[in-house]
Amino acid sequence: MTVNKDFNGIQGRWKVVAANSGVPDNHHNVENGPELMFKKDGTFWSNMHSCQNGKYIVTKDTITLEYTCTDVEETTYRIQKHSYSLKNGILRMKESFLNCFEDCYYDYKKISN
Repeated sequence: MTVNKDFNGIQGRWKVVAANSGVPDNHHNVENGPELMFKKDGTFWSNMHSCQNGKYIVTKDTITLEYTCTDVEETTYRIQKHSYSLKNGILRMKESFLNCFEDCYYDYKKISN
């Protein structure tokens, strides 16, 4: 398994532009969405949760985020595994760590390298 290789240009700063919370036909655009930055050193920054830092691992079909905060209220979600795809400049991350019966995902658009 190859990890932390920059598959498809994942490294850089991304902003949520659309989402689906798991309800059928609930794809909706997001204005001023949260951001996620994948750094070259294998760490990430995100303003989606109260804990904003951690390490990430990328394989050919998954991105795993491991938040490094120990006082996180959402300790259940400290390690988050996502399947992902990159099409037409949109990074879609599907949340496989939640019990989501329909597609739960966030669509990110790269805003800088």
